[in-house]
Amino acid sequence: MSKEAEFEHKLYSLLDKITSHSFLGVKLDVKPQYDVGNKKADLVVLDNRGIPVLVIETKRKGDVRNSLSSKTDPYSKTVVGQALCYSVMIASKLKMPETPMFATANPDRFLVFKPIDMEKAKDIVDLNECERGNYEKAIREGKYGDLKEDYKRHADFRDCGLLDLPLDDKDAFYNWYHSNQWAGCHPFEIVAGGLISNGILLWPPDEDGKYTLSAGSYIHSYVKAVKGLLEAKVPFKAPDLYEALKILTGEEYVEVNDYNSGLLELVYVSYYDIKKKNKVEWEQLEGVFLKKKKKS
Repeated sequence: MSKEAEFEHKLYSLLDKITSHSFLGVKLDVKPQYDVGNKKADLVVLDNRGIPVLVIETKRKGDVRNSLSSKTDPYSKTVVGQALCYSVMIASKLKMPETPMFATANPDRFLVFKPIDMEKAKDIVDLNECERGNYEKAIREGKYGDLKEDYKRHADFRDCGLLDLPLDDKDAFYNWYHSNQWAGCHPFEIVAGGLISNGILLWPPDEDGKYTLSAGSYIHSYVKAVKGLLEAKVPFKAPDLYEALKILTGEEYVEVNDYNSGLLELVYVSYYDIKKKNKVEWEQLEGVFLKKKKKS
């Protein structure tokens, strides 16, 4: 049995045990090697009417030699394209208004994608490429690059070649990251700073395999980023989170229109951000006043 087939069997056994129970009166079932036209989806979860609700494409864990392969990486365009193809083909055959959920998985990752409205899905997926099994080209040109567009809108513009890299080529990223090409740039500043503010940084994984998210000056956006990474199940560290939450919950004083010392020194809170809040304490201003003239 191949490594991929072994993982598929283990995942099937787990899901089979789970679906042997009903949830809120709903009974699910899981089918391996589910027929999708002339293709077979690895695993498909069905509801009690026999309608697919989740399509799973499984891949083996890459070894040292090929761990960067786009054919085994659940994040890659090719693997996501394969799972999405099966989901769209199933929805098209059953005349469903939206696709089932679809997922890509290997022993290290299990990524689940929300259903997509079929009108939108047909704009994203080339069904002819799906039928051919050409999953690398199944997602239409530009449709897998929305992440880059988000980066352009919110991140620092000094990416120094990061945006030129393919999204699913870890070799290219590794070579770029370990070069001096991005020296002096801000490629990991995912929320750009300003003249008097510092941006939010998301550093690539270190030895423990986790990203590092730093707050910069924008603690509201920082907490939103934390929530987003948690929802996406991305392994990361947020060393500034405790301090940021103390500030947001009012447990700590912060300076307004100035940099803060203590908890998060780089946090700059403007009056515009807090003028509608009712937790402001004003300091007594000490100014210079002209003396009144004495009457002669």
